[in-house]
Amino acid sequence: MSQWLSEQYSTLREQVSAAGRALGPLRLTKVQLLRLFIRKTLHDLRLHLYDVKDTYIGTKPVAWVTLIALIAGTIFIVTRQVRRFSSAGRRPKLPTVQMHKGWDYPTLLEQAAKKYPDSPYIITYSGYEYVVFPSSAFDEIRRLNASRASMLDWFTQVFWQGWHFLGTDNSARYHMVGIDLARALPSRIWMRQDHACAAFEAVLGPSGSNKEWTPVSLWGTVQKVVSIMNATGLLGPQLGVDPRWVKATQRLHTAIMVGIVGSHITPRVLRPLVAPIVFLPAKIVDWHMATLLRPMVKRELEEFRAKGHPEKKTPVNGIISSTTTSRRENDDNNGVQQSVNEKFPLTAWLLDRYRSPDGALKHLLRDYIVIAFEAATTSAGMLYFLLAELATRPELVQELREELKQNMDQKGHLPLSYLAELRKMDSFMLESARVTGSSHLALFRRVQKPLRLSIGPELPRGTLICVDAYHAAKSQTKYEDAATLDPLRFYRMRQQPGHEDMHQFTTPGPDNTIWGGGTQACPGRPFASITIKIVLAHLLLHYDVQLLPDGVTALIVGSTLGYGSGVHCLGLDSLSRLNATLDGRVQQARPLAYPCFEDPGGAECETIQDGLLNEYVRASTYNGFMNMQGEACSADPDDQCLLDPETLAAPTNASCGQGTVSPYYVAVRDEVDVQAVFEYARQPDAAILTIKNTGVDHNMRSSRRGSLAIWTHELQTKVFHSSFLPTGSSNSDDNTTAITLGTGVSASDGLIFAHQYGHIIAVANDARPAIGGGWALNGGHGVLASAHGLGADNLLQVTIVTPDGQIRTANRYKDQDLFWALRGAGGGAFGVVLNVTIRAYADSQVTKAMFAFPGTSESMRGYANLLAENLPDWALLGWGGASDANLSVLSNSLIHNTSEAAAQLATAVNYVEAQEGGSVSFQVYPSFYEYFIDVINGTLAKSEPISTTVLYTNRVVPVSVVKNATARAALVDAVLNISTTGLTYGILANMPLLYGSVTPDPGTSLHPAWYQGGVYLVAYAGWESTTALSERKEAVSLLQNATALLNSVAPEGATYSNEADPWMEGWAQAFWGDNYAKLIAVKASVDPDGLLSCWHCVGWDKYVTDTCISGLAS
Repeated sequence: MSQWLSEQYSTLREQVSAAGRALGPLRLTKVQLLRLFIRKTLHDLRLHLYDVKDTYIGTKPVAWVTLIALIAGTIFIVTRQVRRFSSAGRRPKLPTVQMHKGWDYPTLLEQAAKKYPDSPYIITYSGYEYVVFPSSAFDEIRRLNASRASMLDWFTQVFWQGWHFLGTDNSARYHMVGIDLARALPSRIWMRQDHACAAFEAVLGPSGSNKEWTPVSLWGTVQKVVSIMNATGLLGPQLGVDPRWVKATQRLHTAIMVGIVGSHITPRVLRPLVAPIVFLPAKIVDWHMATLLRPMVKRELEEFRAKGHPEKKTPVNGIISSTTTSRRENDDNNGVQQSVNEKFPLTAWLLDRYRSPDGALKHLLRDYIVIAFEAATTSAGMLYFLLAELATRPELVQELREELKQNMDQKGHLPLSYLAELRKMDSFMLESARVTGSSHLALFRRVQKPLRLSIGPELPRGTLICVDAYHAAKSQTKYEDAATLDPLRFYRMRQQPGHEDMHQFTTPGPDNTIWGGGTQACPGRPFASITIKIVLAHLLLHYDVQLLPDGVTALIVGSTLGYGSGVHCLGLDSLSRLNATLDGRVQQARPLAYPCFEDPGGAECETIQDGLLNEYVRASTYNGFMNMQGEACSADPDDQCLLDPETLAAPTNASCGQGTVSPYYVAVRDEVDVQAVFEYARQPDAAILTIKNTGVDHNMRSSRRGSLAIWTHELQTKVFHSSFLPTGSSNSDDNTTAITLGTGVSASDGLIFAHQYGHIIAVANDARPAIGGGWALNGGHGVLASAHGLGADNLLQVTIVTPDGQIRTANRYKDQDLFWALRGAGGGAFGVVLNVTIRAYADSQVTKAMFAFPGTSESMRGYANLLAENLPDWALLGWGGASDANLSVLSNSLIHNTSEAAAQLATAVNYVEAQEGGSVSFQVYPSFYEYFIDVINGTLAKSEPISTTVLYTNRVVPVSVVKNATARAALVDAVLNISTTGLTYGILANMPLLYGSVTPDPGTSLHPAWYQGGVYLVAYAGWESTTALSERKEAVSLLQNATALLNSVAPEGATYSNEADPWMEGWAQAFWGDNYAKLIAVKASVDPDGLLSCWHCVGWDKYVTDTCISGLAS
């Protein structure tokens, strides 16, 4: 009963309100109003009594009492309503401008502007009187908030005639659309492309399937396409393709338009009474849509509650508090923000913003319908005008196609952004809105309380106001040939200094009044803009458009220009699904220097220029590589994006090519991310995979044209173990001090962490490589190698996700074969390493020895012979380090005084001191950590090359060679011959000779020659970004010759894969010797589908060429 009374009361209130609005404009006095009601009541009473005289007269006299009471109550209520509306409707004292004939509002506004250029006036528009302010008042009216002048109240009064059958505005929906939905748009661009493709195929059939011109309804087509596209994204694929929903969306729009037109042709005084009747069909469609929505919304509501989201209280205005905002933005596990299942999570977003959980289902249904209606109407309307214009402008079609091609990847993906890159398309949309899409009047508002602006009299409550948009958007003084649609007008305007971020389609203003303005501007404009751009992009690339002579229908056909033939929906595209699985974290990548080509004087370019000399800047960005070959296609000088190494400016007339930088990458955070990428890679349309860590790799294995990159930099785990026992071991003898490091932790950061516990770890002669990356997995030499072994020797345990999807913990007890393979051949071949556990050593003093002298050809030959002969002996004493033609920096952590050091290195001391200008110095450091900071990160720190390629070749030379005088002489000749060709050489004592002497079975997959190596010879060549292709090929030829020469003097030696000649023959044998056959078997067991492949890695197929590398070799 209470519910029935409540419904009757609501109905009565609505009817009384309608009556009040209808009678208000008549401005009746109380006496006149009473007379009107008496006459009306008596008239209706006579008719009523005549119809029911047998029922009521004489049998139920109480009806008279009820009737009288009802009349009295009605008169009282209606009197109050009429007084309210009458007082609200007082007419401002302003001049009135009359329409003389037809609907020629431009002429009317022109005449009014001449007579009243700086003051408001009144016109009749769509049956209502408006106070029209000049365009100069645009900003003032735009800044009015809804409590002073409401856009929604104007809309409700003029279009719904005061009937709120679609519900009232609520801040939850408004903020959800303007904040949550807008924030999620960039990560869903590919999914929206998928939705557009599916919509076009549903409406027109697959692109390319019909080569004949086919007439279709222009309005009907765009309406269906937008309805399906939006429904799929907002409601999910099930409702998105449900023909009942699509038809209902279209019918709702039609039914509402019929209701609006029907009410407008009704005399104004009767409109509020007629509104419930003319809008009845729309209400029926609305009910049908709610029925279709209810199962989905109810299910999502239950899921939201099941996840334990707190029912929170928010302020009366419905805006969430700052603490709630921080939770929404910072909680990566928040289901509201992070759940992606091929639709925007509107239910969760709305529930997270509702001020009260009461009636949530009802509110959700209402908000979903309103959002669906508003999203489809605006986008479809704009597309109608845009397509009609495109059909008559083939030159514009071609220009927009070229812009799309420049901003799409090879798979047809648009950038994961708000699509601001499509500046020409944006200009076309804004110009169309200015000329055809904007009303002659704008910023419609209903005054909520007495209002006085800077011009004009005080306006009473209820006054309808607007601004003259005609003279703002179509001003001849502001725009050249303002009446003509110039698609690229705003594109050119944005090229003016200071205008780069102005004149955009989503920016409300005099240029574009379709969005309203100020705080009452349409919150869904980013969604609408992206929807329109994606629809246009798909149509432009897959269809041709023409208009029939009557201009009402369009002709659309599968394109024969090569853009659309055989194209399938991106819904079949695995990368889009991966992006959804990873919550939009598939990122688009441009070369590091791209901002300097796009905006040379911009702040972003300046940041790039400042950071090029900083190794950490490069390592902390996916597109940062140490050497030029990591990002540029070495075999194609036109396919690079590099700055001048001297000026750090973009070279004149140079372009920014993608090079070998992967167009997309995933910054993996855990095993789940890696598994998702491998699942993607198993799909037939997947790109090849590359794995990038710090970008130090010299052999172009961490980047590749067109690949999807797995970036491991965010794997930053650091754990110190005072006593570590490998998983699966029960042997207490295995307990050792160790440190677990995430794959992305660099040598420098790892050593700094170890230092906090008074320990050190094996590192390279370079602070940049990551311990758990290619350095240790492919061997990893360094100054501590002689005493403590290579990086691979120090691996105790590896956590890895293999391409078969398994998460494995590999050590001596679990996955032993995989562990063996990873210790020496693991870089990029067997999976993505999440973390490694390595030995930690108590820090101790380190003695450094430094030799230098001015070199001559004779002195350098003698010094090279001395080093080759003595380095193995010094290595057995614990010495390690690097030397070149006339400089050596050696260190030893086993001795701690300079006298003993000088005695052990007496041969070198005597030779260098005998050279004119020769110098010898010794220094004892309190710890290896301080030695690392001062020497490896200081004296020996390599400068960051800018736009420079550095390629290496090397050879591990056995002790048997350097201890044989004849063989050693041939080796020295080879080294000096290499230097005469312009290549630089080095002689290193970073061999694990001492470690190997006490560890007969190291248990690594490296070539055995490593543990009998006396010296490590290295040579390198390079070129800059401006070097011609012919000169690059010449440098490669010199490097190949050096490789052959080194191999000839040490045929029984080995080659370090991390610093190898990329074009060497017999690379597998040189890297791993006879171990390669077993490595191939291990590879097949964990990567049966061959998902991982990199240049000269285990399992690399020489027939799968990479032209950026192979194109340089003869």
